[in-house]
Amino acid sequence: MAGSASCLAVLVVFCFFFDFGFTQLAGLADYAETCFETSALCFISAESGSTFGCGICSQDQVRFAPFRLVAQLTELEEFLNSSVDEQEILVISTELYVSEQALELIRSQPQNVLAVYVEQESNPSDVSFPNDQGFSPALTSPNNVFSSDPMIETSWNPTGNGLRASLFSVPMYALPSAVIQDLLRNSTRLQAFGEEFPRAEMKPGGVMWACGQDAGTCLQQGTCQPVGGHSVWVAGERVNSEDVQTKELVAVSSMLDSTSFFPELGHGAWDVTGAAALIAAADAFATYKREVASTTPVIRIPIFFGFFGESFGYAGSDRFLVDVQEFTCTQQADFSQGQGYGCVSPYAPSTRFLNFRGANWNSHIHMGPVGPGADANLYGHTDGKQEDINTALKQVLQSNYGEGLVFDEEFDAEAGLPPSSSNSFVSRLPEVPSVTLTNYQESFDFEFYQSMFDNTVNSLDSICSAAEGLAKSVIQLAYDEQPDASTVNVNCTLVEEVFRCFTSAELSDCKIAAEYMPQSWLQSILDFNEETQVSQSYPSVFTPLPVTQEQAATRLFRQSLMRYFLGYINAEERTETTCNSDSDCNQIMEDLNANVADNSQWREVICARGVCVVTESYFHQAFGTGIQPNDSGLNTFRTNNNGGAAFTESVWGSNVDSVVGYCLQAVDSYDYGVSIVIAGVFVWVGSAMVLFAASFFLRGKIVDDNEQIGYSPA
Repeated sequence: MAGSASCLAVLVVFCFFFDFGFTQLAGLADYAETCFETSALCFISAESGSTFGCGICSQDQVRFAPFRLVAQLTELEEFLNSSVDEQEILVISTELYVSEQALELIRSQPQNVLAVYVEQESNPSDVSFPNDQGFSPALTSPNNVFSSDPMIETSWNPTGNGLRASLFSVPMYALPSAVIQDLLRNSTRLQAFGEEFPRAEMKPGGVMWACGQDAGTCLQQGTCQPVGGHSVWVAGERVNSEDVQTKELVAVSSMLDSTSFFPELGHGAWDVTGAAALIAAADAFATYKREVASTTPVIRIPIFFGFFGESFGYAGSDRFLVDVQEFTCTQQADFSQGQGYGCVSPYAPSTRFLNFRGANWNSHIHMGPVGPGADANLYGHTDGKQEDINTALKQVLQSNYGEGLVFDEEFDAEAGLPPSSSNSFVSRLPEVPSVTLTNYQESFDFEFYQSMFDNTVNSLDSICSAAEGLAKSVIQLAYDEQPDASTVNVNCTLVEEVFRCFTSAELSDCKIAAEYMPQSWLQSILDFNEETQVSQSYPSVFTPLPVTQEQAATRLFRQSLMRYFLGYINAEERTETTCNSDSDCNQIMEDLNANVADNSQWREVICARGVCVVTESYFHQAFGTGIQPNDSGLNTFRTNNNGGAAFTESVWGSNVDSVVGYCLQAVDSYDYGVSIVIAGVFVWVGSAMVLFAASFFLRGKIVDDNEQIGYSPA
């Protein structure tokens, strides 16, 4: 019996190693081609007469190649200047990426490089920057070509290196640090005889269709689409055509977008501080109107704008102002046919803005970056050519901000306007006073403008303070009387919540959105955001509203939050009809507009905070004014050479792309795999022979043991 037990033990051990061997063979699947998507890539973009960005411009570039980590500038120079048998993929550290010399070397000497993957580090405190000056891939004078005076080129962004406006002949992607470390672990997972085994390779993906084409050419050939999205505007009072003709308008704006070298990583936290202040000021105005001035008529109607696409030649603000002056609807939408209440051709989600044609604009205030600055002051900027008409507006602002607001007329005359929507208003409405409020005077007091590090601010107190002064100024302009400071209450908690919602990747944590946005609309955004992590600040390509909601809903988040929140607090009527989506309010809206023949007079009913409300809150198309829809009415465009912005983004992807991002495989997996399979066959055959012999031996041993004890099977 002891001998039988020993044989059984040997058999169990052998079977364990036999099973372990097959497990290891199965593990070879880990080294098969595996692909990963990423939205953090540098696109090929174009404007009139120029192409910039980076990407795969030939299908030959979609192939596997060895990759190497490069962390030092000297390593990069040595590799780029060496003679290599094949191109390699570079995985570079964040420190190398923020070095202007490194990317300039890659741009000018790309012959050894198939693709570049950049370590994505979002915390600037973990990165060493050249000369401790920060990093900004934008130009030193952003959007200067589209400013009210393009001849003035002020260095507003001193850390800007212009990389975003450069053209690279190799594709570039950003990957989180954790992914980079995982790549390195996989490339040296096993060691055999001093060699890496197996050696991993990478393959880039995402062929750009518009390489080498300017905006006019790529739009004509369908290889690109306009960069843009949708802006939002909310009126503090009803704006029927007769209302607008009898009252002046006050425009109050902020920008809702941003971009970066890797556009999806342009979080825009610095810029969006202005939007947080505007929303809080609009909330304070609505509260004042409802609780303090309920019986006092508004003399001037405030219009609150959240412009989208401002990073691209002021596409949001300039488009709105040009449409007010020039838009002609050739085919109105038929609400009864499910077409909405705007215009089918050319597309517009609403034509309510046409009521502003010929309106009397009293003034414009743009709320720029107002987060913590070099000091506690807020700075007012005006166009030097407008000084004679800005006096009254400056006095209103000064009286409500006090000594904390500084104007420098001499500097304004020399420097012009900083990057802001005021450039569009001064260009299109030169007779209307316009002031931009910022936390800086002569240059940005922020060293990470439009970079992956632009994701937070240190304090929100300055934003709340800016909102309070803006609220008082808007109230004074609306009622032509300076309000008692004690009657104007800005909700600083609201400021904090809006800013957090606008800068967080976890949109489901936004309490304002959950409370005020229609649940079905919000859920579509959350579902898309969970499935595809795209930025809420980068406009990407322009598509009609229903298409955007279906294909890139996250890009409507900021505008939607502003639309439904401000639409509710400024509502003309809050009905008792509960709702889950805007469509639940269709019958009320249809009854309200039963006798309306012109869609520009169509009044909106939206679902906000769970009830149907009658309000003035609308989306507006946003893309460069140097681009216009084709006459066919389809979602196709052409350039018009009128001098307006014509930014486009390349279409990408093809049948040779397994994925837009990167793929991995082990270069030795086939050779070693065949060897291991052959060895495995021998192991299997040997194991079978051993098992057969062991079985024969055990069978004989059991028979002998039975005979010794006199046992006979039945």
